Amino acid sequence: MSSGHVVDFWSDGDNTFRPHRPDWQTKARCVGETEMFFNEGSPHAIADAKKFCAKCNVRRMCLKFALDNDEIGVWGGTTTMERQRLKRSRRRGVDITAET
Repeated sequence: MSSGHVVDFWSDGDNTFRPHRPDWQTKARCVGETEMFFNEGSPHAIADAKKFCAKCNVRRMCLKFALDNDEIGVWGGTTTMERQRLKRSRRRGVDITAET
């Protein structure tokens, strides 16, 4: 994992260790939500998370972060397995996270 990996990112506890995180994460639509984004064993939860992500203004940054940091769960509207496929595409020179 890169040094940018976020630990316990969504915790709302006052005594929780919170490393510095990119500004875009505070603007994410999913701040405070956890259950549906980290339940990849449930097709229903995955579908709900993807619908939620589809309306997020920082989706592209979230996806890039997840790809760069090997995150687990739904990030940027993609599952862990989908991002693994995207990473293989990136290695072939196709970067779907690039701005057009």
